[in-house]
Amino acid sequence: MAEGHSQHPESDKVARPGSPDTRAADEDPAGEIEATGEKIEAVVRRIKELGREIGDTGGQSIARDGTRAEARGMSVDQAAREIERLREHRAFKGKNVSITRIVDATQKRSERVQRKLGELISLWEAAVPTLISERTKLVSLKGGVLHVAAESSAVSYELDRLLRGGLLVTLRGQYHGTLTRIKVRVGAVDSDK
Repeated sequence: MAEGHSQHPESDKVARPGSPDTRAADEDPAGEIEATGEKIEAVVRRIKELGREIGDTGGQSIARDGTRAEARGMSVDQAAREIERLREHRAFKGKNVSITRIVDATQKRSERVQRKLGELISLWEAAVPTLISERTKLVSLKGGVLHVAAESSAVSYELDRLLRGGLLVTLRGQYHGTLTRIKVRVGAVDSDK
């Protein structure tokens, strides 16, 4: 064997502070973690300080030194005015809490529904014989399905015969909205149509 070399090559290595060999020898990884944590805390404190400095100056420190403003061909005053304009533009303007927008939208929606239902009611009265239409009531129109209430099972039966005879096809052809199906049920029909 050569001089100065032992049988264990690991023992010849020089341990450097912070190296894995030193850590194994020191058996103190918690101390290193604490030191790293302190460094992180120092960096976070510095970032907060810089944030406060920028907040105190209102972000105008960039415009005051003139370096960026001059690079863009602006004077420092122009850059300050531009920053102020952008700040006003980007500022939170608040939520519109007035009810007029909601009322207008509801009114438009109800007018549209009324127009469609009015058209369907007039088509219903024209296509269904008077004796049957007087004893029925159009209850609702949801998802293209027209719900009709019939005064009695006899009226329901007659209406069913009309539907099988082509009433639905006739109404679909003349109606400008969506009409996919007509559901008939026996129920109370108001006489104040």
